[in-house]
Amino acid sequence: PASDRIIATQAPTGSAEPEKTTLAQLGAALPFLQAGTGAVARSAQSKLQDFVSVKDFGATGDGVTDDKAAIQAALDTGRDVWLPSGVYALSKTGTGDTKYALVASTDKQKIFGERGSILTLLDSVAADTPVLRIQNADDVEVFGFEIDGNKARLEGDPELGAGEDEG
Repeated sequence: PASDRIIATQAPTGSAEPEKTTLAQLGAALPFLQAGTGAVARSAQSKLQDFVSVKDFGATGDGVTDDKAAIQAALDTGRDVWLPSGVYALSKTGTGDTKYALVASTDKQKIFGERGSILTLLDSVAADTPVLRIQNADDVEVFGFEIDGNKARLEGDPELGAGEDEG
């Protein structure tokens, strides 16, 4: 894993064998102190684990790449999930009444985004597919980003009961 990568080596005086420092060791050792009265010091690693970003799992937010697997992996951690600014295109899972793009199933999970963050369905996904399903979870909070169900694709589809009046 990335946390096992060696990022620095240094040979101690009188030793032929270098000491190795991994990314995980560095993060645990680096102090972090938030600005403001009453803030307490903790490790940078602890600070970075407050929530996960969908980009930590490979989401691109380019509006073209299917980011479903990356966002679902972030949701599946059970930690709060951050959506940086971007357009996150999604495919779906399941068929019939069980189809959806993403599912959140952890109590008290927060799913939040930066202004300009959008979850949207890929054009190949049926227009009646739910973008986010909260399943078997209480007190899930969703805020700070847009969910675009591609309403424009619904217009004129008589099966879905949407469209313009002809008369």
